[in-house]
Amino acid sequence: METVNYYPRICDQVLNRKLQLTGATLIVGPKWCGKTETALQAVRSVIYIQSDPQYKETGKIMPSLLLEGETPRLIDEWQEVPELWNAETGEIRSISQWLMEDGHISVPLKFGPAESYFIVFRETGKPNDSSSPNFPNYSDVRSIEGNWNVQLRGQADSTLTIKLDKLTSLHLSPNPKVKYFSGTAIYRNTFQLDQINDDRIFIDLGDVANLVEIYINGEKVSVLWKPPFKSEITDKLKIGQNYLEIRVSTTWRNRLVGEVLTNSEDIANNLPNYPIQRLRGLTLLKSGLLGPVKIQKILKQK
Repeated sequence: METVNYYPRICDQVLNRKLQLTGATLIVGPKWCGKTETALQAVRSVIYIQSDPQYKETGKIMPSLLLEGETPRLIDEWQEVPELWNAETGEIRSISQWLMEDGHISVPLKFGPAESYFIVFRETGKPNDSSSPNFPNYSDVRSIEGNWNVQLRGQADSTLTIKLDKLTSLHLSPNPKVKYFSGTAIYRNTFQLDQINDDRIFIDLGDVANLVEIYINGEKVSVLWKPPFKSEITDKLKIGQNYLEIRVSTTWRNRLVGEVLTNSEDIANNLPNYPIQRLRGLTLLKSGLLGPVKIQKILKQK
């Protein structure tokens, strides 16, 4: 099945010898290096797997059907296109930029702290010339600073309300009830949006310790348990004033350390089997919403 304007190559002879010696030959190489054209010079029939989705399904069920035809027979298949699967959010999306290099697929990836993805290959295709990045770039719309109303919910009968002009770890407070707090701290604030347009809007909480729930205008957005503490809030927003509530649940450590330092006899009586001496040497952990909290939008590609 010779093609026009084909210039003979050294590998033509190699391919012909291999076809004489073996029942099948695999041709592997970078994309667009001429593998298909070289193979077409030596075969009598060809099937292009990517031309019909049924071919791929047939290959899974009864691959022998794909071999029916004059021999030598070329079975031509493009590499599969990578997809990004986010197990945390359930998002599945295609990847714009990737390369075939030395027979391997190279995918540029970007990870936040403690972030991971699955790269799954399902559909066939080829690299494109898209300038769109694999991961969006963000620009700040506004920062949410000052005037934080914080409600500290510890035990059932223990609730304390404080105001913060600046976000900082609770364990740095001079107030022992705040310094040694363990439980859920509810941060409330408002922010103004003059326009939304068709932008995708996100909230970035910065640093958080430890588990966080986000509410916008009374509607739950998401639960985040690791960085990056960022979530899309587009469908929860409105023009004008928006109400933000961030619920941060801390660990029990600071409360235990505080009890030992301020009232060791009581905690010893309540927890007789706990090695109290181990707590006395422990340092406090950062706690609550540390920020900075920002409203961001995805930059559009020109």
